Amino acid sequence: TILDDNHSKLQGKFNGVYYLDTGLLFSIMGIDGVEYKQAFIDFISLLKTQGAQLCVFSHTYKEFVEILENSMVWIENKSFDLHKASRTLLYFLEQEKTSSDVELFIAKIDQRLRELKIAIVETPSGLTQGQEFLVNEDGIYGSIVKVYSENNRFFDKDDKDHTIKQDVKSICATYRLRQGRKPRNLKDVECIFITTNPSLARAAKQFEIEENGGGKGFIPTVLTDIFVGTIVWLNTPVAVMKVNEKRLIANCYAALQPSKDMIRMLVEKAEKMNDEGEIRDEDVALLKISRVARNILQKNTLGDLERFDNVNISAIVRQTRLDIRNEERESFENDREEALHKVRDAEAKVALAEKERKARV
Repeated sequence: TILDDNHSKLQGKFNGVYYLDTGLLFSIMGIDGVEYKQAFIDFISLLKTQGAQLCVFSHTYKEFVEILENSMVWIENKSFDLHKASRTLLYFLEQEKTSSDVELFIAKIDQRLRELKIAIVETPSGLTQGQEFLVNEDGIYGSIVKVYSENNRFFDKDDKDHTIKQDVKSICATYRLRQGRKPRNLKDVECIFITTNPSLARAAKQFEIEENGGGKGFIPTVLTDIFVGTIVWLNTPVAVMKVNEKRLIANCYAALQPSKDMIRMLVEKAEKMNDEGEIRDEDVALLKISRVARNILQKNTLGDLERFDNVNISAIVRQTRLDIRNEERESFENDREEALHKVRDAEAKVALAEKERKARV
């Protein structure tokens, strides 16, 4: 935004249809935390005030629900592989939810989307208004795999195959809805797929440029929420400040959490110690699911993987149990104080009523 002064093509109302990926659904539904939830709800509300129509492809919605349903299988089984666990499973475990709680959560999704005016629409096939728009799905798939491999040395194509295919389906659906048009101005955009995954957006853009023979200057089919937020900011700088403040807080909190590599090392070491009889099964389960344990790990390592070798796993277990007990004690005291306050209020009301009765007599 600072370096490119050619903003004219990004000015205007968001009159098109904006399709949300599963990442935005996770945030909107609170699975990424309270901070992200409110920030993204404000973000989509701002988009709607700018004229955007918000939708979710039926296959995206189905994928989101399936992820939630899959977490029900593991919700009461602590023998899962932490570094392969979905953020959904970790969220429900941290919230100490049961399978019934997850089932109720799923049942409320449709109602929540209706409240936010986010429509679920059928994913278009290759045939649109009598004309077939062919898309090189293998090319998109290959572009995504290439970018993911460059960005993550632990990337496993087989493990992410289903997710990538779902993303390919979303990108292809948006291409078909555009019917071959390459809008160069925001006001001409009829549809865009918004993702929270910058690698996916980059892969889609690289593929689109290659398909156009290196041509640039058009509004890409896939944009990140950050980029769309920047466009909103160019048009309504005052309104977007509130959203950005909440997102900044959420991002800062996320940055204070251990990385996936750090968690992987923690689990591997804990399981090794468990095999050698140094810690118990319940200790391993605690290290896997406890938010408190991850906070202690991050504090001890400052996020530096090279500091991990000096971490005392047994000490983390002890400190985690102590902190959890302290949190439970504090919660109990707060509940106790609240209950006493209600009792005092009730006694005061009874005393006042008795005083008024005697005065009438």
